[in-house]
Amino acid sequence: MNKNIILNKQIGKNLNSSLLEWFYFEQEPVSIIRLYLLFDEWISVMCSEETIKILQLADKPYDWADGDYKYIMVAQDIKNINKSKLKDIKYLIDKHDIKRGILFLFENGNNLCYFNRGYEFKEETIFKINIQSNEITSFARHFL
Repeated sequence: MNKNIILNKQIGKNLNSSLLEWFYFEQEPVSIIRLYLLFDEWISVMCSEETIKILQLADKPYDWADGDYKYIMVAQDIKNINKSKLKDIKYLIDKHDIKRGILFLFENGNNLCYFNRGYEFKEETIFKINIQSNEITSFARHFL
């Protein structure tokens, strides 16, 4: 299913749970790989390099490992956003006009920001709760 359709289906629904998938190497956390959000169903959001990938999932994601590589789901207890309705979604566009992330806007002025800064910043992934607009403009040129 098209990523915009998957995202737009979530507008007006309550956020029930959220997870971050962390990549570990040799028992050390390296980076955030994905954001998982549960509305009526789980969706997966991955922001990497020059793409944003959105998938609808049948089941809750789980931890897995392969040798020294581990992918661990870390629950995010976001009291002021859990059970809040999603009002809007904005793509975050960098100075090169590349979609690098998503801003989820919830009722009562709350938000979640998930963004990958790209090659210039060693693929740094940002996950913030209730990010201020001046912080967003420090890494994203505009919204779409």
